[in-house]
Amino acid sequence: MPDTSQVLFIGDSDQLPSVGAGNVLKDMIASSKIPCFRLTEIFRQAQASQIIEYAHQINTRNMPYIDSPFNKPEMWQEGTDCFFLDTDEAIPARCFCQAA
Repeated sequence: MPDTSQVLFIGDSDQLPSVGAGNVLKDMIASSKIPCFRLTEIFRQAQASQIIEYAHQINTRNMPYIDSPFNKPEMWQEGTDCFFLDTDEAIPARCFCQAA
């Protein structure tokens, strides 16, 4: 590449890390050697999405409380866009559903 070339990296450092070795984007941002811009407008979920609320809590190092439809069955009908399924809850429920 010519010395005058510019490279633009686009990604979301808050997403899951790379499948392979390294966290390339996150490491580049953390180096403070590369100019970075952080976009704050949300496009993929509705502004009222619980996913957004939980993501903001996690980014500020707060553990969100995420309900389980096994503890609150009405969640299935409410159209909740984020809930927690614990394997200890899901496995007995799966067995129950198969027997029914």
